[in-house]
Amino acid sequence: MQKQIYKGIVGGLLTLGIILAFSLAALAIDKEVAENPLLYQRGSAKPAVVEQVICNVGMVHNRIHNSTVHKATGTNEQTILFGDSNAEYPSMRWLTPALYSGSNEYLYFGSLRIGIGDKLVHLASDTSPGIETNSINDDPNAISHLDTYYWISDDSPNVGPDDYIGIGVHARTYAWSETYRDDFIIYDFYLKNLNSDPLEGVYVAWHADADISGAAGGDGTQGFWRDDKPGYYRDDATNEYISYMYDADNPTIAGDD
Repeated sequence: MQKQIYKGIVGGLLTLGIILAFSLAALAIDKEVAENPLLYQRGSAKPAVVEQVICNVGMVHNRIHNSTVHKATGTNEQTILFGDSNAEYPSMRWLTPALYSGSNEYLYFGSLRIGIGDKLVHLASDTSPGIETNSINDDPNAISHLDTYYWISDDSPNVGPDDYIGIGVHARTYAWSETYRDDFIIYDFYLKNLNSDPLEGVYVAWHADADISGAAGGDGTQGFWRDDKPGYYRDDATNEYISYMYDADNPTIAGDD
């Protein structure tokens, strides 16, 4: 998606829905404050409030956090990340079927990629003051059973002058627990231009390394991804464009897994 972003105006909206299936689950939030992963870098930024919220609403659970560091490798990706690459917490975990509800992960990790021209936007965790949460159980102004929000930008000493562009992101998620809308999480991203002049040719993309399920047919180190397949639905008449992944039949396992 290419967009022009004007000063101080929300310049873009990305909405991701992971749509799966079934049943009702109670609200449970696990919120942690972790050590700032950027302290080892040069710069005079104050320590960030790096937090994570475990979304346990409905039938899809996921780790939501404001750290730009890839958990499994320790690499600073300098962008918004999703899920838990270290398999410690839910990572787009679907609770159906119940037999595999504790291990039915659909995501290794995902990321939001923002570019302008031939440069990538380098977001920094030390610009994020933490994650806010809300729920319609407690606040009539909330949207879902679990709303999350945080701000992050590239306006940081940890972003070098050659990499600074001047973009901030309002990052929000929504999840519900009713049976008719309990099988997806919505991600909304609003981009803000921090410059006095418009930014031309801004690109926004969604990256997902989807390793779908390891329950049935999950033998060996390739069990999680060997049988994963991509799909794409396009309808120009209704402006519907949906990319998706699904768990197909593993050719190395007898029968239909």
